[in-house]
Formats: sequence, C-alpha cells, structure tokens
Amino acid sequence: MAFRRKLPARFSPLPRSQSPSPNPTSPHKTPTRAKSPNPNATTLKSPLSTSSLATLIHTSIRNRQIAQAQSFVLRMIRRSGASRSEIVSSLISNGNDLTTGYAFDLLIRTYVQARKIREATEVFRLLKLKNMRVSINACNSLLSGLVRLGWFGLVREVYRGIVELGVNLNVYSLNIMVNAFCREGKLHEVNGFLVDMEIKGILPDNVTYNTLVDAYCRNLEMEKGLELLDLMRQKGMRPDLGAYNSILNGFCRTKEIDRAEKLFEEMLELRLAPSTSTFNILMSLYCSSGDSDKAIKVFQEIFRYGLVPDMGYCRSGNTQKAEEFLENMRKENVTPDCVTYNTIIHGYVKQERISEALDLAKKMESVGVQPDIVTYNLLIKGFCEHGRMVDADRVLKKMVARGIRPDKATYKALMDGYATNGNLKEALKLHEEMLQRGFVPDDKF
Repeated sequence: MAFRRKLPARFSPLPRSQSPSPNPTSPHKTPTRAKSPNPNATTLKSPLSTSSLATLIHTSIRNRQIAQAQSFVLRMIRRSGASRSEIVSSLISNGNDLTTGYAFDLLIRTYVQARKIREATEVFRLLKLKNMRVSINACNSLLSGLVRLGWFGLVREVYRGIVELGVNLNVYSLNIMVNAFCREGKLHEVNGFLVDMEIKGILPDNVTYNTLVDAYCRNLEMEKGLELLDLMRQKGMRPDLGAYNSILNGFCRTKEIDRAEKLFEEMLELRLAPSTSTFNILMSLYCSSGDSDKAIKVFQEIFRYGLVPDMGYCRSGNTQKAEEFLENMRKENVTPDCVTYNTIIHGYVKQERISEALDLAKKMESVGVQPDIVTYNLLIKGFCEHGRMVDADRVLKKMVARGIRPDKATYKALMDGYATNGNLKEALKLHEEMLQRGFVPDDKF
C-alpha cells in the first residue's frame, strides 16, 4: 500500500481556484513593474518632426556619431510632406556654427547617394541664396552626380555657384568638369577652363590627361591625342595603360596598322603590361584587315601574359568573325582551348542558333577539348529558352555521366525552363534537390 507523506501546513497545496496574491489589494491581477520611458525607443517609433530630426542630427554631429547623423538625415529626406526649404530652415535654426556646415555636407551627399540629384541641386540653390558655403566634398559629389546623369546645364549652374560662394576647388573638381566637357562634346572649351584653373593654382593630373586623350581618340582626333601624350611626358607624368589603349583603339578605327604596331612596341619598351583589352584591340584590327596570321600570334601572346581572351565579337553576337578566326587557328595548328569554344558557343546561344552551338560542342570534343560546366550550362540554358526540355535533360544526363555535377546556374536554367513550360512539378523537384545540395535558390521559387 502506498502511503502519502503528510506535508506541513505551510507546504500544503492550495486549491486550484485560489492563488497566492503578491498584492493584497488586487487578488486577481498580478501587477507589472512600471517601465521607465526609453527616449531612444520613442525616437525610433514615433513620427518625428523635421525640427526634431534636425536637433538629433546636430546632437549626433557634436558627439561625432556621423553614421547616426546620416541615418537621421536619411529619415528627414524620406519624410513625406517635408519640403527642401523646411529642411534647410530646420537645420539652420537648430544648429550652430560648429555643426551646421557638416549637417549640410551630409544632407547634399545623402541626397546624391539616394539618387535624388534634383533635390540635392535644389538644396544647393537654397544655400546659395542664403550665402552659406558648402564643403568642396559635397559640391564635388553633386557635380559628379549631375555629370553621371548628363545634366550638363545644371553642372554649369552648380559650378558657377560654387565659384561665387568662394568654395576652394580642388583637382577632383577640375577632373569632374573636364569629364563633363568631354561627355557634352565641348572639347574646345577645355583649354580655357584649364587656364582658369591654373590661375587658381589647380593643375591637371594624370586623370585629366587620360580623360582628354580618350575623348580626342573617340572623335578620331588622333594627332591631338598623341600631342597630349607627349605633353604628359614633358610634365614628368607617366601615361598609363588607359591612355595607350585609347590611342590604340583610335588607330584600329582608322585602320592605321603601322602606327598601332609602333605604339604597342612603345608600350612594351615602357614596361606597360598589356591588358586583355589591348590584345582585343589588336586582334580586331588584324581580323578586320584580313591578316589572320598576326591575329593568331596576338592570340597566342595573350596566354603568355597569363590573360584570358574574351573574343569580344562573340559577346556582341558576331559569330561569323569568330568562326573565321577559329578556322585560321586550326590551319596554323593552334588548338583553341575550352574558353575559346565556350565564347563562340555563347555567341551562338545569344543568336538563338542552339543547334549550331551543340554541333560546335561536339566538334570541340572531336579535337580533344573536353567541355566543362560552362559549356553544358550554355547548352542547357539555350535548350530551356527554346522550350526543348527533352534536349536540355539529355545534356544534363551526359554532363552528370562525365562526372560534372550541376551547379546553381544549371538548376536555375532548368527550373526556369520547366516553370515557363508549365511543368511546375519538375521545377519544384529540382528546387528541392537544389536545397539539399546547399544552393540558395532565387526568391521566385
């Protein structure tokens, strides 16, 4: 027989209907401790006025919490109903001489970073009307944003305003404006501008001359480009690879093979290592002039420099030149590698010539070049885009049989293909397999 131990009275369990009450005045409700108000929580949750945000911005700047200050600026410019005039007035009235300048610097740069260039320009105009100077960093940020959008009229207006406010310009300002002149097609105004900047004590640097060389060569004004190259040397500057590539590309467009070759030799003498772009320019020059022997030699040089050819005409969908080049390589007993074949296959897929892409993949195998994951993915993607899912599956099985496992690009192409063709069951099956292999799928699945 089981005996229950009798507990002392003070341990006797209470009936379920009763419960000890810590507060005798309220037996049915357990009081909660009153929480002290958290000003930060209020700040984050409550909608703040423009004036309150301005105060927080200045406080953060005084405490050198610049990241926090910018986050408040971002909230301010996203606040609905707040005009630029209200924002500027609030920052002025809530700040002081030590913080106001930095606050406006943050305001303009944040507008630019948020791609609100028009609003940044409006703020600059308001500050100019109040004769308030803005930092050169903010001014350069605004100028650069305007140039990027091609708003050259506003570029000139803001630049004039910067000069009138007496802001100290620097070489970055100079280069932004030179880039603006070049992009606007007003190269004839550059010399006058550079003279004016020199009077201000600001001299052009390598970036300035490289920008101008590129602009002149784009206009096929080759002599002016070469003159600038000589001028750089006279000033003790070293022209970089970008300047030489610009001139080389100009000679390619004017079909001046001798001058292009001479310039390339000069680059090598200066120990400027050619880039893939350099070799692409030369290959394009030789291919367009029908000199396949030199084109193949250039192609071989690419590998000697440890670079990978990208055969740009394939990327643009021009596979005919690529085919001719490939044939010439074979005649010269130069074996194209997998990258070369993949580039041409990509060109075929881009042109929706998927059958020819498959034929080339078979041909590369016949000459001893084994397809890689990129080759198979290109073919699978091409078949899927044409709704040929049976062929895509056949390529997949062949790939797996050769020991090449599908990657994320493989799964994505197949899932897109099955989903587009209404076979959601197969798409979801692949999705599950993809997860099991540790790949992160796109959101659409």
